[in-house]
Amino acid sequence: MHKVLVLLLLASLQCTLGGTHLQYKVTSMRLNVASIDMKLVDPEINIAVKSRIKIPLFPHLDNHYKIIHDEDYRPVQYTRLVQQSGLKDSVYTVYQKSSARMYQKLTGNSNTYAVRADTRDVFSLLAKISSDPNAGGEYTVDGNGRLWLVTVSKGRTEKISTALGKQSARRHDFRFK
Repeated sequence: MHKVLVLLLLASLQCTLGGTHLQYKVTSMRLNVASIDMKLVDPEINIAVKSRIKIPLFPHLDNHYKIIHDEDYRPVQYTRLVQQSGLKDSVYTVYQKSSARMYQKLTGNSNTYAVRADTRDVFSLLAKISSDPNAGGEYTVDGNGRLWLVTVSKGRTEKISTALGKQSARRHDFRFK
């Protein structure tokens, strides 16, 4: 089964003092379901994900993530603070070349699982794609211990309307298998 996630850069990359700030909207079935706010200050990525609408098909989200990455945006450490639909938890993952170790605070469970050396989390993948206009292709993404093959389309430029007027943005389509 393929899941299609269309991410649209809301604004051109905005360089701010000490890093880059990226904003995305997440659409599913043509509905704007969530916003993603990313701040990149090497070697860290800090993310806030919030729901835009409340519908049964998409959970309420107010999650925060912190990723420490290498020079190619592959995660070294990944921390997730979850607040969604009544669930509050934190998850900490450490990546090595061929494995990842995940610790979940709510359950106290610790799990080690195999990964490929080029495995990324979804946010370090977004940072990689945002930093390289030619970064379309196939990627392995870790979704809480389950590896996904993600096909990313080559970016295409679109004009979008923002509060600041028309802006150029780069659009990529993501297909998860």
